[in-house]
Parts: sequence; structure tokens; C-alpha cells
Amino acid sequence: MSRERLHRLLEQVPEDDLELVEHLLVHLLACRDPVLRSLVHAQAVEEDLTPTEEAAVQEGLRDVRRGRTRPTAEARRLLGL
Repeated sequence: MSRERLHRLLEQVPEDDLELVEHLLVHLLACRDPVLRSLVHAQAVEEDLTPTEEAAVQEGLRDVRRGRTRPTAEARRLLGL
């Protein structure tokens, strides 16, 4: 892929989508961390949850429905983050 090819592609982007393209490029350029970069480019893998994982998800959803949640800042503090 050359810069010229990218310029040609950019010329084809509808005006309504330019802000989205800019947003994507800014985030792409900001992603210099090799781990983050590999995550951005990773293929999504669909895997079934194990029964233990499914039970944990259901427990978490029950907690949310019952209001047993904590604000992110408090959870971070409790976890020492």
C-alpha cells in the first residue's frame, strides 16, 4: 500500500464519513504500543463459554439487576489500581 493509493482511497470517502476516517486515523497513529497494536489487529475468535464462565456471567448480571455494583473509581481503589 502506498501513500498515493491511500490518497486515492481518501478521495473516494463521502464527506459524511470524513470525521469517522479522521477519528480512525488518529487512533491508529496513537496506537504505538506493540501490545495494543496487536490487539487492534487481532482476529476476533468466537468461543463458547465454559459452564463456569457462563455461571459467572449470570451471577454478574443478577448482581447488576439487584443493584450490587460499585462505581469504577471505587472498584479500582479496592483492587489497588
